[in-house]
Amino acid sequence: MSVSVTNDGFTLDAKAITWSSVQAIATYKHDLFSYDDICLAFKVSDATWVEVSEEEPGFQLLVDEVELRYPEVPRDWLDAVMLPAFARNYRVVWGVA
Repeated sequence: MSVSVTNDGFTLDAKAITWSSVQAIATYKHDLFSYDDICLAFKVSDATWVEVSEEEPGFQLLVDEVELRYPEVPRDWLDAVMLPAFARNYRVVWGVA
């Protein structure tokens, strides 16, 4: 999989998400035994969640765009989800989940 950021939103492989359909953004980690996988999840207008892993090519571009488009997202969200290690650290960073 890979993430591509567009003016209207982003694509995750063949799935297109528009910025206007995003209702909430959450972050959390998956404990993969020897390392953690940080994720961003987007609740979209049909009430489904779209998860994007930090392992996806383009993840950092998506993070940069989210921080530009949603200035209410706390600037410490990445530090907050990283520590402590191996804890899920679920946190809604924008909108209502």
